[in-house]
Amino acid sequence: MKNLSLLFIAFLFLQITTLAQEGWFQQTSETTHNLHSVYFVDNNAGWAVGDSGTILNTTNGGTNWIPQTIDTMFSLYSVHFEDNNTGWTVGWDYDLYVGVILKTTDGGTNWNTHTVDTIFLFRSVHFVDNNTGWVVGWGGTILKTTNGGTSWNTQTSGTWLHLHSVYFIDNDIGWAAGGFLDWGGLILKTTNGGNNWTSQIGTVESLSSVYFIDNNTGWAVGYEHYSGCVILKTTDGGTNWDYQTIDSTVISSVYFTDQDTGWAVGSNGKILNTINGGANWNPQTSGTTMFLRSIHFVDNNTGWAVGVNGTILKTTNGGIIPVELSSFTAIAQSDYVELNWSTATETNNSGFEIERRQDSEWERIDFVEGHGTTTEPKAYSYVDDISGITANSLAYRLKQVDFDGSFEYSDEVFVENIALSDFALHQNYPNPFNPTTIIKYQVPELRFVTIKVYDVLGNEITTLVNEEKSIGSYEVEFNATGLPSGIYFYELQAGSLVETKKMILLR
Repeated sequence: MKNLSLLFIAFLFLQITTLAQEGWFQQTSETTHNLHSVYFVDNNAGWAVGDSGTILNTTNGGTNWIPQTIDTMFSLYSVHFEDNNTGWTVGWDYDLYVGVILKTTDGGTNWNTHTVDTIFLFRSVHFVDNNTGWVVGWGGTILKTTNGGTSWNTQTSGTWLHLHSVYFIDNDIGWAAGGFLDWGGLILKTTNGGNNWTSQIGTVESLSSVYFIDNNTGWAVGYEHYSGCVILKTTDGGTNWDYQTIDSTVISSVYFTDQDTGWAVGSNGKILNTINGGANWNPQTSGTTMFLRSIHFVDNNTGWAVGVNGTILKTTNGGIIPVELSSFTAIAQSDYVELNWSTATETNNSGFEIERRQDSEWERIDFVEGHGTTTEPKAYSYVDDISGITANSLAYRLKQVDFDGSFEYSDEVFVENIALSDFALHQNYPNPFNPTTIIKYQVPELRFVTIKVYDVLGNEITTLVNEEKSIGSYEVEFNATGLPSGIYFYELQAGSLVETKKMILLR
């Protein structure tokens, strides 16, 4: 690139600053108690539950969270609602040292305790309609109700390991997952509403959450004491489970909105997202280091995550921070345009197609690779050779392309083609040369042009150009075959303009 300080520079400088969109943003819970579970029935109505009897309700998507009053000695670990009125939450009663099940039929204004004869802590509740639901907990506990929780029947799990999560896709087919420290974990399945539970897989990991999108496709997440987190996937209803990813994070909850799109959350504010069914999991920026315990979405864009110290996060774009273009500039030089742009963040960014318009049509002139997914600012540059372009003004834009082929255009930047603002005779290249060299020149208006070559004594060697030229940039080749080494001069004459430059033939 030329040294800009040595050039007479005419340029147009345009900068675009865009406001960075947050993938996840914090909501005010008005509590410092740990939150263990969150559930929404639509974009507005949701509940979060946690320690010290904490139940929070929102009717405006989380803009405001209102506490609902119950016994403060309850620790609540799971919440599930069937509609705006009917819901359940389960946990542990520290007064009586028994598991506790609460139900509301008025959206949480009032909660009624359902007594169950068990000494085990309840960890997860799931209903398929207003009547039929299951609760699982420590010691392999599985309970079922068919009357909305008025009565609960114990089912035989066949394990003493703690069960942390339960999920049913209909009245018959469901899964439960759990484990205990170094004893490992397991996944249980039933096809008859829980009358019989069969172990599908024994794992070295203690599993904390299980979720299915249909009869065949599901995921389970957890944590192995020595190696870190694990995400398991099945595509045959759980007959076979494949490991998808392992790192040092504790993963506590998983949720999918379709077969491709899902999220998992865990320790240190970890949020993972997949858009290909879990083949790849990409980290998202949560803005917190708090342990996230639960995640729930109502569609591919709108979701919430909750965690310790009253943490509540919300996203309205699936948690995906798009490629944020923070600046885009164009500087025109005598025969090229320098483009510079920078990004604040990038997600799934394959790169940028550079497009130029000199008349009415846009043309792709090159492609610059992106940085994939990053929250670090990145800078890019590109130099466009415009020496052969005759348009008076040029426009540029960037076409940002994701790995999946989706794309977005930047705003346009404009420059004047200063290469055409005056007559100009450029230094030949290469120089010294043997035996040929290229001479470039530009004409800003229709004019008769001659370019001749002379030796050091002033003798004319040859005429390279001798004709009328319209506005534009041109080049001509000088072939010095048969001439001796030495210094030569080439001269441009256009009307009253005369310009001469020196070149060296070196054999």
